[in-house]
Amino acid sequence: MSGMNLIFHLPPVWLPESKTLALEVNAEGTMVVCLIPSEELHHRYRTQLDLDADEAQVVFATFRGEIEEEVRSLLERHGLPPMGERVRGPRVLHLGASSATPVGMA
Repeated sequence: MSGMNLIFHLPPVWLPESKTLALEVNAEGTMVVCLIPSEELHHRYRTQLDLDADEAQVVFATFRGEIEEEVRSLLERHGLPPMGERVRGPRVLHLGASSATPVGMA
């Protein structure tokens, strides 16, 4: 592990239209939005599929360590934009994607 400096902005936000948990992370000065759809929460943590905002927050609180470690692992594996590269807007990391490749970061 490279010891990437991450700051998680809490609490995460539940997006009811897409049934997705959104978590903002500052990774070495680059803003990253991590998206975790309810299907992925169900797959990884055996939650119910039809979560509401309160239930999603409980899932995050229960599995926070695992979620943060997965985010860290993916960011370290895929990397960040090179230092000094101008980045418009936050990068997006979709934990439910088959490759889990950060959008705009691969």
